[in-house]
Amino acid sequence: MKRVAALTGLLTVLMLTNGCKSIPRHEANWTSVEVGMTKEQVLELLGEPMGKSVPEEETGSGGESDPTRAAAAGIAGLILGDDDYWEYFSIETKGLSEEEIAAKLFEHIFSPLDQSYVVYFDQNGKVNKLRLPLKK
Repeated sequence: MKRVAALTGLLTVLMLTNGCKSIPRHEANWTSVEVGMTKEQVLELLGEPMGKSVPEEETGSGGESDPTRAAAAGIAGLILGDDDYWEYFSIETKGLSEEEIAAKLFEHIFSPLDQSYVVYFDQNGKVNKLRLPLKK
């Protein structure tokens, strides 16, 4: 559900920034990302990712782990695989309807978009693989 809310927010941002032609932060700093970096270092360089494979562990109000959310994350891991990745992308939205934009964003719910820059992490939260966009 959070992923749908994030996609809705992203849709709004994409529509508002459609006329901007500056190079996105993730593209400008991509060559600085290296295998072995921590998630914090990647955040510092690239900013907040547009998509994540598995949500960060969430806790209840008392700080204890929420078993329902942990179970949901486990099921998502079974469906989506064990790859922990963050994706960064820019989608050309000029001339597209809201429905067409939403359809493009929906494509990446189960795997990264072909247009995405993807950072993969190991179990320790360190970069173990990088993927350039497969197509622009």
